[in-house]
Amino acid sequence: MMFEAISSKIENLFVAQVYDDCYEDVTVTLDYSLMELASISSNDRVSVYNKTKNKYFFAYVLSGMPTKKHVSLNGNIYGLAERGDSIAIFSYTYMSKENLNMHRPRLIR
Repeated sequence: MMFEAISSKIENLFVAQVYDDCYEDVTVTLDYSLMELASISSNDRVSVYNKTKNKYFFAYVLSGMPTKKHVSLNGNIYGLAERGDSIAIFSYTYMSKENLNMHRPRLIR
């Protein structure tokens, strides 16, 4: 049996841009270097916690330009986030129970 576990957490991010389109899935564009540190690939599903608004939602990852160090949110995000909000991003993995006991998520600040 496989269990879901947090693979990585990226903290202390701020939303630089918001592109609100009510007809699109929610996506988050991340700096490619952050994606590498957190072992996140394009099109991975992640959870986003908006610390400013105390909201939690899922999004798909899009690869952004390296060294931009900013986050943009795209899609149907009305009321979930605004420019300047503080967010954290969580990625997930599946593993066996034996590996789960030894697993430690990667923390990126």
